Amino acid sequence: QEALQRRMFLSPGADKDGEPGDLNLTDVIAVLETDAVRAKLAGDTARASEILDQAGLAYQFAGLQNDAARVFSKAIDGDPSASYVRYDLAQSEIALQDDVAASVQLEEVARIAHGTSTYDLRLGFAERDLALIALRAQRYEDAVALMRSALSDYRWAYLPEAYPTLAAAYTKLGRPDEAATWRRREAYLQGR
Repeated sequence: QEALQRRMFLSPGADKDGEPGDLNLTDVIAVLETDAVRAKLAGDTARASEILDQAGLAYQFAGLQNDAARVFSKAIDGDPSASYVRYDLAQSEIALQDDVAASVQLEEVARIAHGTSTYDLRLGFAERDLALIALRAQRYEDAVALMRSALSDYRWAYLPEAYPTLAAAYTKLGRPDEAATWRRREAYLQGR
């Protein structure tokens, strides 16, 4: 870790003779993973999961979805009730086109959120993502039910992708009037 900090120029007195590009993302994330192991060994599994979630997000933002999924899974092993990690894992699984695995995580996010009195913003997003998965699987009734539930559970003004998903599902169900209603709502929000 000290060698990495010197290469990152974080420690006092670090020499700055490193070559451009001699530090890579996986080196930085390896430090996070090591810190998570230390936290876990110290008995702080919640902190270890938080650290691993941050490492997973770094992989995710770099487009390294397999690595992200691996690290998120380790985080869940340490704290199975961490719905934020499960949601992040689902996003990597969606990016990897594994809708089945993503659905398992998203359903668990919803189950956890419904089991608490605290509002969890991820509930609406998890239901929305489940609706998108249902739409891709041509389960249009499920897509409608899930998206309507997402709109009900999401307490903010606009849930991205909700209206177009409902319009598409209603179109496939042969309900053009309802599809048109959701298209108009989306157009209004887009200023068209």
